[in-house]
Amino acid sequence: MGKIFCPNCGKEVEDTWKTCPYCGFDLTSIKKENAVEEKNKAQQPQPAPLSTPQPVPQTNSENATSSPTKKNKWVSIAIILLIIIIVVPLVAYFSTGTIQVIYHSVLHNNIKIYIDGNCKGEFPSDTYITFHWITPGSHTVEATTTGGTFLAQETVTVNPGQTTTVELSYLK
Repeated sequence: MGKIFCPNCGKEVEDTWKTCPYCGFDLTSIKKENAVEEKNKAQQPQPAPLSTPQPVPQTNSENATSSPTKKNKWVSIAIILLIIIIVVPLVAYFSTGTIQVIYHSVLHNNIKIYIDGNCKGEFPSDTYITFHWITPGSHTVEATTTGGTFLAQETVTVNPGQTTTVELSYLK
């Protein structure tokens, strides 16, 4: 008893089976064809081999085909990461601007800085504070005390990729 493969579905079946249990294909027709082929082969003279066939080296087909794919996958990932790390910040930097606020006061108190009405935080006076990723255009920069008392305000224009410096002061 031997094993053969169903020509219809490709599953391995016993050579004594009449039909394929997987797809129902009539296996008796294959046996008749095989018998005719074997009879014809036996009647034809076989040429003598010119040389002894050399064994074909066996390779692990999974590793042979997946290594270049894995390498290509890592190269693609590296390229994408480089784009994210280098190109995206450059595009963002050159499509936005920076506002640098300098606030002077004889009071030496802490202040709050607002850009377009949005509080950017509390900072000590007589220092400079830099705000990145500001959209280009006109912006209002304001300084108040930590309690909310108005101290100074100025409107500035921000250009892409440039730093705009604003000097606010409360010298009384």
